[in-house]
Amino acid sequence: MNKLLLLAPVMAAFLLLPMVAQADASLGDDWAAIKKNAGDAYKAEHPDDSLAKLAQAKALYENSFAAAAQMHDPTTHKVIMDCYADSEALYNTGDPADKKQAKLINQCLEKSVYTIGMVMMEVAVSENDADKYLDWSKVVQKKFKVADKDPATLALFTAIKNDPSQLGVYSDVIRENMLDIFELKTVEELEEALIKYAEDDTYSAKKYAYEGLYYYQTLHPYAIESIGNSKANQLLTYMVEAKAVSDSANDGVSVSQLTSEMKSIKKEVEKLVQEHNGIDGTPEALALAGIADRLHLVQVEYVDAIDGSGNIINDMEYAETVAFAGGALEILEENEEVLGAISSSEFNELYTILDDIITDVDNKAPIATVLNAADDATAIVKSMQSGTGEAGSNLNGYFDQINRLLLSAQAAYSIGESDLAFELVSEAYLDNYEFLEAPIAEVNPSLMKSIEDNMREELRNMIKSGASYTEIKTQILFIIADLETAHDAVTTVPTANAAPVVATQESEEKGGGCLIATAAYGSEMAPQVQLLREIRDNQLMNTESGSAFMSAFNEAYYSFSPYIADMERESPMFKEAVKLGLTPMLSTLSIMENAETESEVLGLGLSVIALNLGMYIGLPAFGIVKVIQSRKN
Repeated sequence: MNKLLLLAPVMAAFLLLPMVAQADASLGDDWAAIKKNAGDAYKAEHPDDSLAKLAQAKALYENSFAAAAQMHDPTTHKVIMDCYADSEALYNTGDPADKKQAKLINQCLEKSVYTIGMVMMEVAVSENDADKYLDWSKVVQKKFKVADKDPATLALFTAIKNDPSQLGVYSDVIRENMLDIFELKTVEELEEALIKYAEDDTYSAKKYAYEGLYYYQTLHPYAIESIGNSKANQLLTYMVEAKAVSDSANDGVSVSQLTSEMKSIKKEVEKLVQEHNGIDGTPEALALAGIADRLHLVQVEYVDAIDGSGNIINDMEYAETVAFAGGALEILEENEEVLGAISSSEFNELYTILDDIITDVDNKAPIATVLNAADDATAIVKSMQSGTGEAGSNLNGYFDQINRLLLSAQAAYSIGESDLAFELVSEAYLDNYEFLEAPIAEVNPSLMKSIEDNMREELRNMIKSGASYTEIKTQILFIIADLETAHDAVTTVPTANAAPVVATQESEEKGGGCLIATAAYGSEMAPQVQLLREIRDNQLMNTESGSAFMSAFNEAYYSFSPYIADMERESPMFKEAVKLGLTPMLSTLSIMENAETESEVLGLGLSVIALNLGMYIGLPAFGIVKVIQSRKN
């Protein structure tokens, strides 16, 4: 008896272990368990075992999610419960075909939980409850592997955990980051269905069509806000139709007809999703946005498709990479007339790079080769978007992305991730602000330069030097305020069709956007503009004397460069004259590529200045003197 009494605490501990484990499990773990049990229900050999696993999944849903769903999203709750009922009925038949159909319904059981998670995150924000927000965020964090794949979003979550008062600020950024995924997935799943039709695999095509529908259901409330109830409902109808088309394979519809119908639906879906993103519905705007999306998917899929030795490690990811690379080139070819009209040179350059990407993927080239080529192609796409005017270039999108990156940098810095903060600010400038510089410079050159200096120079230097979090936060708030002013200026004042007028990457480190050179050579991707950028960033900005020179130079340069750039765009002859005048200077600047130390930058810099003074002032003056002397003789 005494032994039993002694063992009682141990036995109690063992009995409590499941309860402790359940208490420690997050909502993300519960979602993962629902997914696993639903998957195991399909794998089970006997219908009774399938029903038992399905019952476990349903119990998890009812224990962890149902009460919140019934209160805040009864529509999604009904969808989920109907899906459980449908799956149960299908497993009860014992028919293998019904069992495969039940597997498709798994997409409803697990993906609809994302919708509830997002809804409850919004509820928590409205209640200013950071703990509740973080609890519900575990669903999307788990699903999209935020801890492993998205350091910026992870920094935002961590910053909220450390300082709940930041919930209202950072939750907006997290929402947009998550919606980016749902927007992409809505279109991507239909693209993948088409890939499966090309392989004559109609069952897998159904799986992707089902996934697309349930991904969109999470996006639907936000689409209502952005494009209105009518268009959002039309988008939902298209996704339901895509599912119905995939189901029609059971009725003997040919693969060619399935492909044709799915392509037609995907085209309309993509158009509405782009409109939700603020992209104008013109052919060139939609084409460029479509190419950019597929380049992003090439990068995402190829990383998981092959290993470091060029061996395929995931057949599906590899097939998707091939399809997305080919899809990007196909869109370019289909829109040659409108895209070539923006810039024939950029069109040809983009065509070459996309073609090379296809070849590289076919040859299983190193991951870095494909990713770098996709980056180069994306830069050209952005440049062409700038050339389509405000609507095509989606200026609102660039402003929004910069704000998100700056706030993410603020969050990263607040948790001690200074390297990540620096990287995010650099991305805000290099990959986004450079495409706003030209439009802003047209209406307010001094504001454009102020934002550039405060972001590229001041903020990055503050991060490098370890400034206090309060100083970093204040600097970011100032920049965001200026960006709001700039946004109002470029969206209310008509601007000329802005080709990537110098606002390009030349403004990257500590100089400014080279408006004159970009206008002269037609693109910030031109080799001549790249040379100027590299010398500025790699030589001048890395030394004290070089930085001082660029600061003084910019003060003078921005007083006249926007007007010169405008004149170049208006007069082809003047543009050629400027290009001719720049050629000797570019030749002498190549000397600076060898400068590394402070003394080398100073010495070679003075030599370059002397050479240019000689060429542009000395030689003409000498010629004038000679002419005067010859006349006297």
